[in-house]
Amino acid sequence: MYFEYSDQPYGIRADMSGAYREIWAMIARPGNWWKGEDRVSIATELRHAATCPLCVQRKAAMSGLN
Repeated sequence: MYFEYSDQPYGIRADMSGAYREIWAMIARPGNWWKGEDRVSIATELRHAATCPLCVQRKAAMSGLN
């Protein structure tokens, strides 16, 4: 579950989980450009980009470190 930090090896302030839940609720509301569901989908995909094999490969290719 997102925003649950009890299993982390380091301390997370108790108020952080609630703060992130509030921000996520704001993201889930409709905005000027996208519906709430679209905004959540975009944010979810961004969370996965760091571990997406294709995204990692593209980032390496663009950085010139390959």
